[in-house]
Amino acid sequence: MSENPRRKAPQKGQVDAITAPEQVRIVRRYLSTLDSQRPGRGPKRAADAIAYRLLKIDEMLISADPISRLHLTQERIDLDAEGIRLNNGAEADFGEMEAEFVKIAKTYSDRCGLTYSAWRQVGVEADVLEKAGIVRIRKLAQPQPQPQAPGQAPAPP
Repeated sequence: MSENPRRKAPQKGQVDAITAPEQVRIVRRYLSTLDSQRPGRGPKRAADAIAYRLLKIDEMLISADPISRLHLTQERIDLDAEGIRLNNGAEADFGEMEAEFVKIAKTYSDRCGLTYSAWRQVGVEADVLEKAGIVRIRKLAQPQPQPQAPGQAPAPP
């Protein structure tokens, strides 16, 4: 395979550099996963509840009419997929995803002008931002003018 002539070879110290499109992909994947895990999208089923419901569906399929069988079959397919996701170590995948995010978040944030508050408002946890090196910056209060004694000239700025 020939290499893309427009692509520059990484300079010394940039061997690990992650491209901007790759950073976008990592951030998008991480935020999408956060969205899918937010509470309020229906109850999360435990593996036991899924197994119990699958047994019930199998029992009901024996005597179900054709339409019910169709719907029960679809529910069974959905539950099988949910069970696979639960048993496949989605937590481990999320941990890897979070580690990738932490690695690039500071660079991405600086490049795009994103603040700590923006990340927090889209659901990124404070401890994840801290690991990534994204810190909350508080604006310093403007110094208040000192009260002057009567008859005293104001101090030059």
